[in-house]
Amino acid sequence: MDCGRWLCLQSLIFVGLLLISPPMLAAQPLLVAERSNEEIIEEIIKNAQESEETSKDSAEHQPVNKADNVVGDTNIGKSVEWLVGTRDLLSKNISEMAENMDRFFAGEAAEQLVNGSYIRLSLSQRFDRGGKLTSKQKLKLKLDLPYTESRLKLVFETDPQDTDSLLDKNRDSIPTEDVRLGDDSGLSGAFQFLLSERYKWRTSLDAGLRTPLPLDPFIRLRFRRTHRINEQWQMRIRQKFYYFDDDGFGERTQLFFERPITDSYFFRAKSEAQFSDQENRFEFAEVISTFHILDDEHVIDYSVGVLGESQPVPRTSAYFIQTTLRKKLYRNWLYVSFTPDFYFQREENFSLTTSFTLRLDLIFSEE
Repeated sequence: MDCGRWLCLQSLIFVGLLLISPPMLAAQPLLVAERSNEEIIEEIIKNAQESEETSKDSAEHQPVNKADNVVGDTNIGKSVEWLVGTRDLLSKNISEMAENMDRFFAGEAAEQLVNGSYIRLSLSQRFDRGGKLTSKQKLKLKLDLPYTESRLKLVFETDPQDTDSLLDKNRDSIPTEDVRLGDDSGLSGAFQFLLSERYKWRTSLDAGLRTPLPLDPFIRLRFRRTHRINEQWQMRIRQKFYYFDDDGFGERTQLFFERPITDSYFFRAKSEAQFSDQENRFEFAEVISTFHILDDEHVIDYSVGVLGESQPVPRTSAYFIQTTLRKKLYRNWLYVSFTPDFYFQREENFSLTTSFTLRLDLIFSEE
């Protein structure tokens, strides 16, 4: 089967899964070939608790040695406490590691993790093999409004990426054209309202305006959910719908499968699909990433990806390979990234194109 058709089919299946209503999704059992360690721990805890209750009932009707009873209850209590602690630790480990990677690389995912006010200034320089130099400056400001319990925010952003191609979004740190602060071609302001969480779905709604004049009104709706598969794997879902008066309707669906490999390595597989009403086509992407945590200040991201499109026929549109070395320069607010990049695009007959990108991020957050 053609790679583009396979990519199209798989991503459409993921989109179809997200169309299931939250109650139905929550009601579906997870089918696995055999019980996971987490299920076994749950059963052991349940049996231990039942055994403890039985022991207490027996103690009320039968005389027993008081010392033996104290020792027995203490041992069972410690066993249950240890098992519960182990289960909770396994549950938190994957989510915390995934969130730490998102925060460290300071992308769109990191912004969604911050509940308070947030400011990010990114400065990028791209060097092409032919000697061309491309600059990109991006500012995002998200402020908590008073007396709203962190549910209503004011968001300003230069160079919004909602209508960008998946290739540009997956190579966000690599500027494809000059973008400078002060340009009126890419500035948006919006109110963001965080809706109540239901069925483990986190939802936010944005409504605002985008420059240049005449102002372009827009609305965005986002959904996020994390689902634990077992003690090693987790799945994350992100869904975004948007409407711009100039560009029309669009949507982006992302599905992540993640797990820690060791204490120093973290694996992530991402499948995503994007539809643009303006271009009347779907785009698809499959990206495999491995994060190598060198220490508290250095992380390397090894990524390889393939992209496809539905028009004029389902087909592969590009491949890319990139390695990003991310270094923390000062505390949690100053970072620098070095990214050598290799990509092959259909429009260039899949010939090799190389570049090197230097990026500086200044991040100010209440968290």
